[in-house]
Amino acid sequence: MSSLTDVAREPFSTARQASRRANLAPYVSASFAVLAVAIFILFGYQAGFFDQFATQPPKPGPTNPAEQITVSRSTVTGFDNESLPYAMSAQSAIQDKDVPSKVHLQTVSGQSQRANGDIVKMRANTGLYDTDTKYLDLNGEVEITSPGRFTAHMDAARVSVKEKKLVSDTLVVVDMPNGSTITSKAMQITNNGDDILFFNGVKAKFKSQGSKGDGSP
Repeated sequence: MSSLTDVAREPFSTARQASRRANLAPYVSASFAVLAVAIFILFGYQAGFFDQFATQPPKPGPTNPAEQITVSRSTVTGFDNESLPYAMSAQSAIQDKDVPSKVHLQTVSGQSQRANGDIVKMRANTGLYDTDTKYLDLNGEVEITSPGRFTAHMDAARVSVKEKKLVSDTLVVVDMPNGSTITSKAMQITNNGDDILFFNGVKAKFKSQGSKGDGSP
């Protein structure tokens, strides 16, 4: 059986607990509010909601193409290993974007001089000239002419400008002043133009001059 003291104490204890809960209620509500905000922020971050407010890195500017040198109606002159002059001309010249020493030529023509003073001429649709090695690669309707000696036609040829050496690994047709022709699958000109070598399937067609009569019927 409870005493009067115990009965009197129960209402007092209950009131004190209620007061304590009332005092803690704001903190509990604040904790739930903070937890709710944290959950919202976490959800927004995972959903990428805040990406639109992030500072975007600057976009890289457009990449400019490598600089090229283009020259219209260009001419190159110099001297070979025998100190004899040579010259090359082209309607246009474009520096190679990857190898600056190489120059792409359009409508090429040129000439060199032999030791005896004779001129050797050349022409082609296109050319690639290396200013370091002094090599000239000719392509398209290549024609090499030594006036009074021969005219050679081919699709491609490599010329060493300094050494006055020419090598072609394509079909070559050589016309002689007397009407004779020589064909081969390759040709090489060396020794200042004095030595001309034909190889691989060489064929020659000589035109006879015929005997001259006295003109009488």
